[in-house]
Amino acid sequence: MAYDSTNDVFYEQQPYPSWVLDTSTWNWEPPVAFPDDVGFDNDEEPTEYVSYTWDEASTSWARNVEAVVEVPHDPDEDDFPYAIRGRGLPK
Repeated sequence: MAYDSTNDVFYEQQPYPSWVLDTSTWNWEPPVAFPDDVGFDNDEEPTEYVSYTWDEASTSWARNVEAVVEVPHDPDEDDFPYAIRGRGLPK
């Protein structure tokens, strides 16, 4: 955590060298906007989950795609019986 005594505000440390501090929000902003296709590929029967991580070497967002599997569930309790493979589930 950093402190700006002139503006009397605390803000997070710079996460990557290419990111710039927006002093109107005190948030670090990447040089490239975050992609808008994050999440499941289909709400009804998803087959993959898309996420992104920052790649400082290329100053871009690296796309990560993970398989989605159907898991046993109680339809009375859970209306979305899917999980991302590899996140604590059997392969």
